[in-house]
Amino acid sequence: MAAISTKPRKVVCINTGQVYASINSAAREIGMNPSSLQRALIKCRMCCGKYYDYLPAELEGADSAELSRWRMARLLGIIDFCLKG
Repeated sequence: MAAISTKPRKVVCINTGQVYASINSAAREIGMNPSSLQRALIKCRMCCGKYYDYLPAELEGADSAELSRWRMARLLGIIDFCLKG
């Protein structure tokens, strides 16, 4: 049986590029309930006027240019999803 990771996943604000250590720290900093932020992450919805997503493990420690490219692609994906939805 595979072990379940208890390490918190990093969260990134797609709009600003701000990276948070966990959902709890992101929620605390933006003044939201962690479960509300988690629902927004899962359903690809805005939270406090911004989009948030989990930072992919392969981008941890990436340079700012690579993170910016990922953020732009993610934002375009969100826009496309909203237009179709």
